[in-house]
Amino acid sequence: MKSIYPFLSRCFLLFMLFALPKVSFGSHAMGVDLAYECVGNDEYQITLTFYRDCFGIDAPTSPIINISSASCGVTQSLSLIQQGPGNEISQICGAQLGNTTCNGGTLQGVEEYTYVGNYTLPQQCTDWVFSYGVCCRNGAITNSTNPENYDLYAEAGLNNIAAACDNSPDFTTPPVPYVCAGQQVNYNHGAIDPDGDSLVFTLVAPLDGPGVTVPYNGGFTPTNPISTIPANTFGLDPETGQIFFVPAAPQIGIVTVLVEEYRNGVLIGYTMRDMQVVVINCTNNVPDVVLPTPTEVTGGELNGSTFDVCAGSTLSFQINASDPDASDVLTAISNLASAIPDATITTVGSNPIIVDFEWQTTSDDVGAHSFTITVSDGACPTPGNQIVGYDIIVPGVQIFASDTTICPSGSQMIQLDANPVGGTGNGTYSWSPATGLDD
Repeated sequence: MKSIYPFLSRCFLLFMLFALPKVSFGSHAMGVDLAYECVGNDEYQITLTFYRDCFGIDAPTSPIINISSASCGVTQSLSLIQQGPGNEISQICGAQLGNTTCNGGTLQGVEEYTYVGNYTLPQQCTDWVFSYGVCCRNGAITNSTNPENYDLYAEAGLNNIAAACDNSPDFTTPPVPYVCAGQQVNYNHGAIDPDGDSLVFTLVAPLDGPGVTVPYNGGFTPTNPISTIPANTFGLDPETGQIFFVPAAPQIGIVTVLVEEYRNGVLIGYTMRDMQVVVINCTNNVPDVVLPTPTEVTGGELNGSTFDVCAGSTLSFQINASDPDASDVLTAISNLASAIPDATITTVGSNPIIVDFEWQTTSDDVGAHSFTITVSDGACPTPGNQIVGYDIIVPGVQIFASDTTICPSGSQMIQLDANPVGGTGNGTYSWSPATGLDD
């Protein structure tokens, strides 16, 4: 007669495996970006960018994107293909990169992985949702209880009735900033919309799945996800996505940002950024950047962090930066190569420095444009960075009227309405020919 004990042992082992918390399989997901690009004929290229803690397990190999529309009754999935090996993006000075956890060292290391797949939407719907979830969140997170028991989930939406061939915004700043306790933080997503649509940024709750939120510890909320000095002063500019705060102490916090995309006042899409903000004790002082007002502005009007510029004008301004550590040499870089290729920045000095911006606009530049400037002190092992972003609106005009013939001897009238495109509505309009027009 065979003994039942080996069988019971195997059953107990299986039970224990399924009963283990998610941390046994995760603790590597730091953030994700999800984007879509229209390539024509209702076909979209879906891109997932995954940010991995090098101290955790490997990144996914073939992530699955869920694609759905409740109004059209569609639920499908798409397997993405990894684009090359992971790229290390650790916020560490060059001399110390060999000592990160990505390379067998002890300094915090981060890798970026990109996955791509194409999908043709079968019909026109107002509520397409592209979504991705992965187990598990980093167990070291401090603003949520047992974060390793929750998935990291993000989604992007599209209304391809209101916008037949839309592209979601791209982000040029990774969502894994390392910042210094007790010092001013300026962080910008570097969002670029290929279509020149208007973007609106909002702090929202992180998600474990569709409509399922990840709970915050007491004292933390979606709009105040980080312990700050003074308390509850975590700030987000809804127009530029600029994040600004002074962290109170070392901590690791989940921060989730919803980015909505508007065209002619209509919501046509959105995407979510699930971020992990790491606050550490620093012996280095980060640069001081004069915000929010640039100086020496010519060729445009500045409202908050947004410039209104007439097509054909040359916009120029300065940003001033300094560092309390006199020996630090400051540098400035931008994402202009992707955001506004015809614009330039130049710098004067080393500490302090003056950053000069210049852009000669044309009639082809009508729409909304966003860009960032990063000032860094290059300190080791963790550089002090300040990332500031601005919007530039180049207004255009649309005329809504049907072709109409009016006989000179008649009394027929037609009303013409001029409407701003991408602007605030302020400005001077002139009609030509002047004869016969009273507006």
